[in-house]
Amino acid sequence: MKKIGPSMLLLMALLGCDKAPIKPEWTGWGDVNATRNGSKWTNTAVAALFVKTQLNGKCNGYIDLQFYKFSDSGDIRESLHISGISPQSPGRYGLVDEATSACGSGSALAGYQTNDDDVRISVYSFDQSQPNHLEITAYDSTTHRIEGTFRVTFNKQAAYTNNDPATVSFTGGKFSAPVNDKGRFE
Repeated sequence: MKKIGPSMLLLMALLGCDKAPIKPEWTGWGDVNATRNGSKWTNTAVAALFVKTQLNGKCNGYIDLQFYKFSDSGDIRESLHISGISPQSPGRYGLVDEATSACGSGSALAGYQTNDDDVRISVYSFDQSQPNHLEITAYDSTTHRIEGTFRVTFNKQAAYTNNDPATVSFTGGKFSAPVNDKGRFE
């Protein structure tokens, strides 16, 4: 009988621990690919929600894109939101800071933060000096599927830890997702 050496055991352990990324269970996840600060943004997904009601009432009837990066255990680590997208108006949108603008301005609203699941770690503000945009390349009102591209940059405003970068730039972003017309995760 042949003995297995320590290096072979280590290799088997490493290969055995290779797991697929975990996303919280929900049937409406779409796909997103982007580069974040020069590196591929991995373990991510996008949810597209049709907003039916919101506290301020200003974004009713618009699509809200929610991009998430997950840990291997399914916790949210980063969230990028682009909202105020009219389903009747595919095309290119300028982006504005979600904290200072409202839906219906003709621009899409953008925001970004890092998280430890449901705890906010760093808050970023939109960098309006950069060439930011969202382009809806396809929206099918029959199948309720939305596709597009994006580029957006943010600067850190507040943090509970100093590990997050001062600037976060998403380039080469592409997404495709079904639009959940219930207005919330179900």
